[in-house]
Amino acid sequence: MQNEVLVSFIIPCLNGEKFISMCLDSIISQTVPYWEVFVVDNGSDDNSIQILQEYAKKDDRIHVLSSKIKCQSTARNIAIEQANGKYLCFIDIDDFITNDLIESYPTNEQFDFYFSNWNKIKGGKQSKRIFPVSKKVLKRNDIVDIQRWIFGDVKSKNPFDLDTFSSNCGKFYKTSIVKKHSIEFVPMAKIGGSEDAIFNMQFLEYAQNGYFSEKCLYNYVSHTGSYTHKRKIETLNLYFEQHKIQENILREFDKLNEWSKHLSNRLLIVSLSIFIVVSRLKYSHKTKICFLKNFLENEIFSKNANNMNVNQFGLPYRILLKLIMKKKVRLAFLFVKIADLII
Repeated sequence: MQNEVLVSFIIPCLNGEKFISMCLDSIISQTVPYWEVFVVDNGSDDNSIQILQEYAKKDDRIHVLSSKIKCQSTARNIAIEQANGKYLCFIDIDDFITNDLIESYPTNEQFDFYFSNWNKIKGGKQSKRIFPVSKKVLKRNDIVDIQRWIFGDVKSKNPFDLDTFSSNCGKFYKTSIVKKHSIEFVPMAKIGGSEDAIFNMQFLEYAQNGYFSEKCLYNYVSHTGSYTHKRKIETLNLYFEQHKIQENILREFDKLNEWSKHLSNRLLIVSLSIFIVVSRLKYSHKTKICFLKNFLENEIFSKNANNMNVNQFGLPYRILLKLIMKKKVRLAFLFVKIADLII
């Protein structure tokens, strides 16, 4: 074991000078020392690269790579190619892990997939995020249930729980599975988001078992006012490219007929999220309504509308989702605006 790399930590870095020390120090302090780090600087114009190089000089387990492409997906793919560890663990540069992350997972038992509860830190306040998982050891059918959830079969009254299992951060993925099946992250420029979900949709098809820890081992640090307000309204149409890729994944796994209803529900829930994002963007009311009308008139949305089912969600969500299903854009937009003000 002492000559083996157990975990390859993969960290994209774009202008992360404020967070690098917190992130890397949390890895260096691990109680289990058999790890390596690949930090991929993808076009930083601050002091990130200098700070990273100083860390690499002090610890030969830390490797600094560079990419001119400002894309988190590309950065992760570059690091995966270099990784030597039995497991891959993805971390965002502004987040950090507990010092017992590796120790908390029974890696000697060779599970394919490990994950845990996590903390969200926002404005100095910490709150726990708990997965709806009732057992530590997951068998193949449990893995399939998680995969089905990510595709859209949400077992919750809250549709925003769609992405409960989607994030890659802090999870352990068996490297041999990722490399054998050439599982990669789709570039953000092609799909606009959900690259984590697409990675998990594919990986979980091949995972035979998993392990869940009730400890909160990953700390997600939320920064207010950044990405949402910088988005361009036109890029939201890239969601339909995500949907095509997800549909192709189901087709490849021979699950399209059985799971198409889940994917239709995913499309509906994401459409609700897009209503919320659009409501917060700095465009005229007319521009927002016009965009949302065109979004719901897209042939992919129209094709899936008859396959959507909202009965499992709470009453306010059912009302709102049905308005979107029926393309009642102005009413749905008003509903979203009012709800946002109340919250």
